[in-house]
Amino acid sequence: MSVSSQLDSLESAWALSDTFFADNSIERQALCRPISLRNPFIFYFGHLPSFAWITLRPLLNANALHPTFDDLFSRGIDPDVEDPTECHDHPAAPVKWPSWSEVLSYRDAVRTQVRERIAAQADDTKELAHTIRLVAEHEAMHVETLHYMLAQQQRPTKNCCLRDAERPQREFRDDKPPCYTWIEVEGADVPLGVPSHRGFHWDNERNAASAGVTSFSIAQHAVSVGDFLRFVRAGGYLRRELWSKGHWAWICREGMQHPLSWMCNGDGAMEGDIHVLTSVGPGMEGHGARVDYADMLQWPVSVSLAEALAYAKWSGASLPSEPQWLLAAYGNEGARGNGGHVDVMTGRLHSVSTGCLSTGGAVGLVGNGWELTTTLFEEFEGFRPTERYPEYSKDFFDSKHYVLKGASWVTHEILVRGSFRNFFQAMYPYVFSKFRLVLPQAGDGEGRSDE
Repeated sequence: MSVSSQLDSLESAWALSDTFFADNSIERQALCRPISLRNPFIFYFGHLPSFAWITLRPLLNANALHPTFDDLFSRGIDPDVEDPTECHDHPAAPVKWPSWSEVLSYRDAVRTQVRERIAAQADDTKELAHTIRLVAEHEAMHVETLHYMLAQQQRPTKNCCLRDAERPQREFRDDKPPCYTWIEVEGADVPLGVPSHRGFHWDNERNAASAGVTSFSIAQHAVSVGDFLRFVRAGGYLRRELWSKGHWAWICREGMQHPLSWMCNGDGAMEGDIHVLTSVGPGMEGHGARVDYADMLQWPVSVSLAEALAYAKWSGASLPSEPQWLLAAYGNEGARGNGGHVDVMTGRLHSVSTGCLSTGGAVGLVGNGWELTTTLFEEFEGFRPTERYPEYSKDFFDSKHYVLKGASWVTHEILVRGSFRNFFQAMYPYVFSKFRLVLPQAGDGEGRSDE
């Protein structure tokens, strides 16, 4: 891992964010905040160069370029979904955000300094190479954040609040859970992380331990929009017995009767016209599109972990743990698997029945949506925070964030590896996610068959 090769990765990530922000529509929406749990677009425009400069400056023997911007844009927010007043340390939002042109000048100044000072470095050090890679991956992660924020910008209004007693009562359609083709996965010991000497990895990836996984079966395909529609029509969002206490309180509070990525012109029973928010940013195919539901029946449904768990309970199945997912996707290599069976950066969703096959035969485990797991985001034994970004993981070991694996259809390829662990709260419904079901094999427990 050389400095020059990682600078190429950073330039590639910069090109992605440049393409997104170069569109005039983003500048016009600079102060928009389509997701209340995230900052407005202008913050991210400044955060990416701010993070790059704060992280790289100590290694480049450089002084602050713009102390006010360095601090203002230093860190984003990820508040508690259940109580948004609870949040990790971060700068307070200003009374008035800087202008777009001011932030653009700041970004350009940061990049000029980074390029010039790296070029002037006499030593090709491992620490500098790893830190450049860290900045590149951080940039790529936030470009994906911007894409799913933009998708939510299409929503006309927030759903009304429906208390438990006010939720609609109606005759449910007798829709049965879909049948799935199951792939048998033989049990094995699965590496959960990677040794610290194997190139750059985030602190939460570093671990030499393995987990024993018993044999199980995994659905060949992820749950599609069409599959999930059956759950909605069967009253899935109105049946309290399918939800945990906290998750039920959340959907009542939010007035949810279907995934937030769906817009319905009907009565909530999904009998009217349905549209799915699929807007992706500039440079991606289908930018600004809102596609009729009928054209997207076979696309993976994008929901929160809370919604996926309710669907799994309705189906008589469960969701995979992180070790199960690793075994299904990469076999005995587990978290040390890289490349192969990958379908990312396509710029658009596609059918759950198409995509690369995993080692065991499941379709599209990596790509077309981050795969939800039931594994809490926790530190591995011997955890040590990343020196240049110590708060990256440790602030979210809170028993509320869960691990997502794989990649989505807009994920940069530098993030695609078996050990990479994305993480979000169970009731955060905005991520480009997907999920599939698992069953214990005969003798290991009970579960619905496909007969």
